[in-house]
Amino acid sequence: AHEAAEEVQSQACLALRNITRSREDQQAVAFGLGACAALVTALRRHPRSVVVQEFALAVLHLWVAQAPAELCSLGLLALIRDALQAHSMWEKVVVMCCRLLQDFAQHGGDVRQEAMSLGLIELMAAAMSAWRSNASIQASCCNAFAGLLFWAGDAELGEDIELVMGALDGHSADMRVTTILRTLARQSRAAPLKISAQGGVRLILRAMKAHPAAADVQHQACRAMQRLATRSAATRSALVGSLDGVVKLLVSALRVHIAVPEVQEHGLAALAVLACSSATAQDHILKADGVQLVVSAMQAHFYVATVQGQAFVALQNFACGSAEHCEAVVSAGVIDLILAAMRAHEKDAHVQALGCTALQGFVAENERNRDKVAALCGVELVLGMMGDLGGASVEAQEHGAALLCQLCQHSEAMREEVVRLGGVAAVLGAVEAHHAAVERRGGDAHCG
Repeated sequence: AHEAAEEVQSQACLALRNITRSREDQQAVAFGLGACAALVTALRRHPRSVVVQEFALAVLHLWVAQAPAELCSLGLLALIRDALQAHSMWEKVVVMCCRLLQDFAQHGGDVRQEAMSLGLIELMAAAMSAWRSNASIQASCCNAFAGLLFWAGDAELGEDIELVMGALDGHSADMRVTTILRTLARQSRAAPLKISAQGGVRLILRAMKAHPAAADVQHQACRAMQRLATRSAATRSALVGSLDGVVKLLVSALRVHIAVPEVQEHGLAALAVLACSSATAQDHILKADGVQLVVSAMQAHFYVATVQGQAFVALQNFACGSAEHCEAVVSAGVIDLILAAMRAHEKDAHVQALGCTALQGFVAENERNRDKVAALCGVELVLGMMGDLGGASVEAQEHGAALLCQLCQHSEAMREEVVRLGGVAAVLGAVEAHHAAVERRGGDAHCG
């Protein structure tokens, strides 16, 4: 009724924003394309009104997941461009534009080419240059870049990384590094290969060295390094070639940010990947006090399942190179810690499976470690876990049965104890769970 009245539109957009303060609250508000069209019209009719632009974009940000294609067809990407051009020095407008663009990339299909043709990449890069000290704008722009990079299928993503990174030529190295890290954090399978070829490892290591106190940089860098090394043999070789410096950076991140679970989780994961690359890498990590870092992380984040799980993997990989490595790891009291963590996360099947796998490495061919597990009631713990989880986790059942096998392999007394405690029924239950899972997948069962 009052499309041309800026004050009416401003107050209406503000009222809608106040009603829809979160994605949860907005579900109680009647959503309809008519409402979205009205907001788009307000944006178009009042391009110079900061209030209309900020709050209309904020509401559309909450609604875009429900009708992304329809909103895109209304010309919203062009309106985002117009808002960035008209209000590049208004923080909240810039942030909302970037968040909305990220939403389109996540929910709205392939908007990359249109975003490129409208110059949105350049506008966001310009905003980052103008607002270098504003963390909110830096993060929002990087998330928007990462969203554009992430949407494409794996076969196409490599070209788009080159395209977008090319569009950022001439802008700050920090912006380019952050864009790479955010992209890798979104778990694309193709991105690591392309970014490795573009010197991504060097940029990531430089970012870690330049920003040791920035938890978010350390977290994202560790995460990126882990994924690059996991998915690219060339990256693993590059990291091993600079092993001393890489280990020092990871160790520093873990020490400085001991209170940040995300840094601990991904820092340990990166060390675990490095450790399984060679015995030399294991030596470097052990000499850098890697085992104690894992122990500290487990103690500091005892009830964080993801940290415990990555700690188990790291300890297993540190120990797998030789009997000497295994002894160095076990002497730090990790068997006690692993069993305690398994008890604390008794309902988490993944933690249980990883704990059993780590313990397998410690007890294989080592009678003293087998006796230690038994003395700490490890057999009862594993049997109880297998009974409690039942068929809910084939992974936990399989690794639990494998650990029991390792414990019993060289000891008649241990076999008798496991049988007495109900081990036969537990193993049969694991076999049944495996068969049921295979039947659900429609495959052929095979038990070793």
